[in-house]
Amino acid sequence: MNMHIPTSPVPDAASANGTAAIQRAVDPALPLGRTELAIDLNALRKCDMKGLGDIRNVINCLTEVLTAFTCQPRFGSKGTCRLNAAGEILDDILDLLHAFEEAAVNVAKAAQPMSAREVEYRAWTILGREADFADDLSEFSALAAAAARDKASAEFKERHPGGGQPA
Repeated sequence: MNMHIPTSPVPDAASANGTAAIQRAVDPALPLGRTELAIDLNALRKCDMKGLGDIRNVINCLTEVLTAFTCQPRFGSKGTCRLNAAGEILDDILDLLHAFEEAAVNVAKAAQPMSAREVEYRAWTILGREADFADDLSEFSALAAAAARDKASAEFKERHPGGGQPA
């Protein structure tokens, strides 16, 4: 698989367009616009917890649809259980989408939201990903219980800004 996932910010439009023009002169089949996609962690860090959860949900939906397509006979090599060239391209796109989803969840995990609402959005983002890979219900239940505890703690802090001490 040939996939380029730089973690540095995307180059500015002027340099990207100049590079694309040179590349297009070499290969006229190149499309206009961006031909590479980078995971910009700084952009993800600017998202609030709801935004990270929304990104994760959309990407999860896209990966399920693409996965279903790769299971169709038209994307497989006849008589084998392997993907054909078109199926391999879809598989590369899936790898990139999974990397984006993981990055969004990792940013949510590293965040320390203060409001109860943001704590809850963070929990749903993390739990959604964890549920996709859970093999053990008791381990997942413990994660969900910890998330509920964190939300309850944030709600308490919102209701009692002085730490719950009498005035």
